[in-house]
Amino acid sequence: MIHFEKTSVLSVCARKLYDWHLQPGALEALTPPSEPVRVLNESFVLEEHAELTLELSLGPFKLHWIAHHQNIVPERRFDDIQRKGPFKHWHHQHLFEPLSEETTRMRDVIACSLPGGAIADRLLGWAVRKKLRRLFDYRHQQLYDRFGDAKPAFVTNG
Repeated sequence: MIHFEKTSVLSVCARKLYDWHLQPGALEALTPPSEPVRVLNESFVLEEHAELTLELSLGPFKLHWIAHHQNIVPERRFDDIQRKGPFKHWHHQHLFEPLSEETTRMRDVIACSLPGGAIADRLLGWAVRKKLRRLFDYRHQQLYDRFGDAKPAFVTNG
């Protein structure tokens, strides 16, 4: 199993940050231009057991990723679990912890495994963590840029 975690403290209340993640276009705004993603079910609403279908571009190839959502606690968390996609297993926890009325600790916690099992995870886990680190550095920076913070407090484990 490959584990990755990214934590940032943002100058925004948990409700506003959580609600922003629910808006149409939020995922696209958090995705680097070099890694295009397209939401196929544009009428998606985040609710328990809802599934979001994405189209990823890997060079000339298109890949569909279906993410099942669960453990939804408004303003605090939601999880997405891959039903179909490039990983053998993918579980992404989106956690929003209010530190004050105007500050939130946001954590992205991921546990995943590659097709090929433990051997593939051991051989290629470093590459997956590197890609996740780049992706989530970008995502968290986009949130800092949107909500403002003079001193980003990045913490990356993984």
